[in-house]
Amino acid sequence: AEKNIISQNYGIAAYFLNFLIKSLQNNQNYKDSYKICKDNKFQNSPSFEYESSLFSHDGKRTVRQPKYCYSSFTPLKSPPFIYCKACNAIFKNHLKRENDDCSFCYGSKLVKG
Repeated sequence: AEKNIISQNYGIAAYFLNFLIKSLQNNQNYKDSYKICKDNKFQNSPSFEYESSLFSHDGKRTVRQPKYCYSSFTPLKSPPFIYCKACNAIFKNHLKRENDDCSFCYGSKLVKG
């Protein structure tokens, strides 16, 4: 989430912060970061190319799956992919391996999908 806030991708950062706030007990830093996202109306940087329907304006994921690799930020064209069951981050097979720790939430091991 921190990298997305630095990149001014507040909608995407808010999605990850929602997960972290719900998962961790001591989460005041995450709440403060979420407020930054809210203050910026959950808007993402125009330079970050993503499918706008992936996230609603409150930073919550819609039912559609991501179309970009969370590691390389490049388009995902066809399965198979590696993904995180905890935060739904999705990666290209050649960048991550099954059972690696998720590099976004560190809350789960990656699985083939």
